[in-house]
Amino acid sequence: MPFEFYELFTKGEKTWRRVDTIHNYASSWVWMSYLLLNDKTRPIIVKALNYKAANRCYKIDIDQLLIDLIYVQPFIKGDFEQWFLQQTRR
Repeated sequence: MPFEFYELFTKGEKTWRRVDTIHNYASSWVWMSYLLLNDKTRPIIVKALNYKAANRCYKIDIDQLLIDLIYVQPFIKGDFEQWFLQQTRR
């Protein structure tokens, strides 16, 4: 099972590299797929990715990103789990 929402976004860089990197990257790709395929969260993710592309030297404000995502998708954890189960049953 992929990392939970908060766990994925709150891992520090050192923790990210020390733990199972395959699971880290698989979790991040599954979450990005969900966020980009979701009509409510896609604009927020696209905006963050465009900002990062234009400002490579600056970090994205993860706290603000989480607030924005939860604002538009209050039950994001449960919605993701339901989506993930549907995807893996195919």
